[in-house]
Amino acid sequence: MVLLQPREYILVAVAVAILSGLLGLFLDHFTPTDVPYMDGTCTAISFVAQILLTRKVLQNWILWIIVDIMYVPLYLYKELALTAILYVVFLFIAAMGYKDWRKTWRTAQA
Repeated sequence: MVLLQPREYILVAVAVAILSGLLGLFLDHFTPTDVPYMDGTCTAISFVAQILLTRKVLQNWILWIIVDIMYVPLYLYKELALTAILYVVFLFIAAMGYKDWRKTWRTAQA
């Protein structure tokens, strides 16, 4: 398991920003969504979080927590209450994942 370095935080933020903009533009022009940039941002964060997860970066869970928090009101706005509830469950899972991985990382550092 690894931690992001300060420079890598910037790379993650830039990647999310660029991908959010591109996905937002695509969704705005080619789909009927009424919230293209929110959809694009959530998708971008999820994509970057998944890449970090596959590389066993501890902070992937922080991104999952952020995006799960963003998805709940988005799905409520879209009148998808059951999906919003599912993302509350995902939020809990992400919080537990972060807690567990952080504990593992601290144990490995000792």
